[in-house]
Amino acid sequence: MAGFAGFGAQSTCDLLAISGSHSSDLPGSEVSTVTMATPLEEALDVMINTFHKYSSKESDKFKLKKTKLKDLVTRELPSFLGKSSDEAAFQKLMSNLDSNKDNAVDFQEYCVFLSCIAMTCNEFFEGCPDKEPRKK
Repeated sequence: MAGFAGFGAQSTCDLLAISGSHSSDLPGSEVSTVTMATPLEEALDVMINTFHKYSSKESDKFKLKKTKLKDLVTRELPSFLGKSSDEAAFQKLMSNLDSNKDNAVDFQEYCVFLSCIAMTCNEFFEGCPDKEPRKK
């Protein structure tokens, strides 16, 4: 897992813990470990690290060019594409994501993309009755 070595952290969750403070902490002290990340913290960690896994292979390590975005979507979101490898559909996706029209998808544009997928999934399942009670 790509870490945030500049912050002394091995993961995004470690970074969150380091930035956290408690009233009993002395000024400038750091929390050194995370005892247990919540599922949402783990999900954020995966989102961030997945982006950087693909962007780190680019000349601009903070953006995804079309080929790396296609690799990411194909490998990390195979259900999203289904069996279609329609180049025109992918070009439309890239165009819609690239809000600043720089022919690359930055982290903010990537987050908008994941948010849209999450909202679509939520809307799809809103009308479905739960088959099992949700875990609390």
